[in-house]
Amino acid sequence: SRVGDVIVPYVSPSSFPGGTGLHRYFVLLLEQRGGILEEGEVDVPEHRRGFQLHNFVKAHASLEAVGATFFLARRKE
Repeated sequence: SRVGDVIVPYVSPSSFPGGTGLHRYFVLLLEQRGGILEEGEVDVPEHRRGFQLHNFVKAHASLEAVGATFFLARRKE
């Protein structure tokens, strides 16, 4: 891959219909250290539910957290 190639596509936040209340969304910026990851080198979870950030970072030792933020959202009914 070249610098700027998409390895894992962005999945926008979404909430379920039916008044599920307030949702917290976290955005974590990970910097690649020691080379560029190639497509297929990142274990992409099938679903976000139950995603374990600690396990993901542990499995990809070349990634270092360099920034983070979060926001709250509620679906308009």
